[in-house]
Amino acid sequence: MYKVESFLTSFILSYADKYIKDFKKSDAQLSLWEGEAYFHNLELDPLALEDLVPFHFVSGHINELKIKVPWTSLGSSPVEVVIDTIECVMKFKSPESDKSTSNAADTATAPKDAQDPSSPSPTLDPTLAPLDSTGSNPSLPAAVESSNSTYMLSLTRRVLSNLKIVCNNVILKIMEEDTVLSLNIKTIQAESVNGHWMPAFTELSPKELFLRKRIKLNDITLCLDRRSPSGHIVTFLEPLLFKCSLELRLLQQYDKATYASRLTRLDISCDQMSFIISKPQLYLLVKILELVVNLKKVISKQKTTNSHPTSPSPPPHATPTTPSSPSGKPPHLPSSNTSTSGEARPCAAMGVKDISAGSQGGGAGASSPASSRPTSPTPD
Repeated sequence: MYKVESFLTSFILSYADKYIKDFKKSDAQLSLWEGEAYFHNLELDPLALEDLVPFHFVSGHINELKIKVPWTSLGSSPVEVVIDTIECVMKFKSPESDKSTSNAADTATAPKDAQDPSSPSPTLDPTLAPLDSTGSNPSLPAAVESSNSTYMLSLTRRVLSNLKIVCNNVILKIMEEDTVLSLNIKTIQAESVNGHWMPAFTELSPKELFLRKRIKLNDITLCLDRRSPSGHIVTFLEPLLFKCSLELRLLQQYDKATYASRLTRLDISCDQMSFIISKPQLYLLVKILELVVNLKKVISKQKTTNSHPTSPSPPPHATPTTPSSPSGKPPHLPSSNTSTSGEARPCAAMGVKDISAGSQGGGAGASSPASSRPTSPTPD
């Protein structure tokens, strides 16, 4: 049991070490062995977070992080991660900033890449990696592979697939010149569910090749304001979206032989969604849409670069020369016709349904209802 606790503790804390600055794993390991670990005033690593979303992170802060591990019932109870008050400030990516950020990320992540190979590397895939021809898993540490690897792999899959995450008071801000787009969410809760979409402890097996997650977002408020050159918002405009709730149902189907993901479906349901936009916000909204179009170009350029890497050119002295025949003429070389063919890889299917939206004064210049800004305004 001690080996299981040691491995899972290192596995869980590897996520925190990746996304949190100056995280001390040695101090947190002892607390987590007792079943609960608390962390306060954490600064997030912007470069690590940019791998998750297509934005440039300016700053990120967590007031409190709690990790609860039920050591005595790992096979039937989920590991819980609770975050209280997380605030992130972001900017839209541009081709220039994306290039400089990638260079800085390569330099900053060099020490972390040279970590101890015996510690497990974090992964968000609940199936981890498929086994190779020898029956081993390359993503797991050698210490686990050498002893009881099947049990460790199965236990890690259960822990990841049933992970429960609760985020209270989520604040996301996107700042661009004189525009501030802020998203406030009171509660985000993600948990595993059964076939009836009720909370349950599930496990991936040859008989059950589906994993389901239910994500609830309560009291969503979306604001669009204009800030002064000093960075402060002088007048708060009416929210575009005020206290809306969503429920997301994520369904993933896996292959029976390799446990690789075959199908991903996301259903979004909402009882009521009302948008309100004023004339000052219309100008700001157009600017946001232009930035979204530019962001799409940056993402397309990244995909093209990753799929067609540039091959290094040969050095000047390595230029091949054509041999000559005894008659002084170049020999006749047979022509070769080479054709390449590619197969289209299957992509994940995604369905979105059950979205009902009620519009209340959604046009430009519509009268704003007498509603106030959320009770917990975000500091600028």
